[in-house]
Amino acid sequence: MNDPPFLKLKLQIRDSNRAMLLAAAIQQKCKVVDLGIAEDTEESLKEHMDAALRSDADIIITSGGVSMGDRDLVKPCLAKMGKIHFEKVPLKPFGAFKDLFCTS
Repeated sequence: MNDPPFLKLKLQIRDSNRAMLLAAAIQQKCKVVDLGIAEDTEESLKEHMDAALRSDADIIITSGGVSMGDRDLVKPCLAKMGKIHFEKVPLKPFGAFKDLFCTS
């Protein structure tokens, strides 16, 4: 994923959710820890998830990079870290929305 100001190629994925999610959390007076963008690898995702857990956050929000097939790296990463309690939360009008809740 790439931040919009640095976008050079048409086929790059835009980091469009982070600004909105950060603004919404800040507006609600939440303390925000932005861990940036993980690379599309299990190692990078695990490093970011470990950093999120070390931050003592009450909630961890991830966005983008999640598919429902073989390239779904979030679910296996979280499954190794703890128990997944729910996923695939229906959200209208957007249809199926992949969300995971995990405890260690």
